[in-house]
Amino acid sequence: MPLAATADANWIESIIISLMKKEIIDINAPGSSFIQRSVFAIEGGGNPYLSINDGKKLKMINENGSMDCILSMDYFTDILFANHMIGKSFEEQRNWLIEHKIIGNTADVKANTIGYRVPTQAQSSIHSLRCVDVLPACKNTIILPEEFTKITGADFDIDHLYLWSYNYFFDDNGDVSVIDKSNSEENKKKRV
Repeated sequence: MPLAATADANWIESIIISLMKKEIIDINAPGSSFIQRSVFAIEGGGNPYLSINDGKKLKMINENGSMDCILSMDYFTDILFANHMIGKSFEEQRNWLIEHKIIGNTADVKANTIGYRVPTQAQSSIHSLRCVDVLPACKNTIILPEEFTKITGADFDIDHLYLWSYNYFFDDNGDVSVIDKSNSEENKKKRV
């Protein structure tokens, strides 16, 4: 039966357009909204119990030209779940992320996330991010260099930063790889 033959086709058209938009237009990239937390008491190395980023100062511009950040562990849940790391201790999960160069404070760990603040007012509201460490006991939290707060005008009244990251997959050797233009459609089906 043709769509025009129904008495009121608006609801059917709405459903079809919604499905098309979801598959064609919407970006299917991992990410979420994260609350910005102050870097206060994280940097400086004066606290012997604090091992986050080894007490090092977060860099506004690191050697790769991106900004350092610290994210809560829940940002990596998909990739940890796909590698059967859920249920392991925080340290085991953290070490796995470092070993696979998804996080870390070395030049060979590249930026893998885009962060933008809403409202996005200028280029200063958008940054490429390299996660240098993870937070163990909080959800949807990001810590950024103190300069970021000055540039964006954040005031910690539950400021949100929206994050998008690469899509990852596990190759045939079990290594983590990034899906990019050169990957086959088959790898995109293995997306984590």
